[in-house]
Amino acid sequence: MNNIKTLNNHELNRVSKNVVIAKFKEYGCQFIENERTLSIKSPDGRFIEIIVKSIRWPTEYVLILKKHMNPEQRNLYVSLVLYLEGTKPDLYLIPAEAFLNPNDLLRDRPNYKEPEFGMNVSNKNMPLLLPYKLENFFKNQKGTELI
Repeated sequence: MNNIKTLNNHELNRVSKNVVIAKFKEYGCQFIENERTLSIKSPDGRFIEIIVKSIRWPTEYVLILKKHMNPEQRNLYVSLVLYLEGTKPDLYLIPAEAFLNPNDLLRDRPNYKEPEFGMNVSNKNMPLLLPYKLENFFKNQKGTELI
């Protein structure tokens, strides 16, 4: 993998999309890359949309402009790719609906000049992020349809 420290934000997002695509391919999914999202098709034909966001630790805030995410879209997720130096990236999959109930991790800032959602990724908030590990998404789907 490229040295993530030397990548600009656009390059890092490109690498992160590839990481997410590779992980979903492991589960037999297909994908369509759109301008701002990935459309993931499960082996049984169901679709989810994913907004890919990435962060280099110890950076703590991930911004998602509200004009790019409708939290009421049931099949929309935010995939967070968290890069820690010297390790493989950690992947998280957060349903957009979760932003309807903001907390210390998931932020809703409607009164900003450009209204936004965000994720405050810090050591303190890691326990709130852990349930969204990508592996948990697939474990929760066992015995049911993948997506």
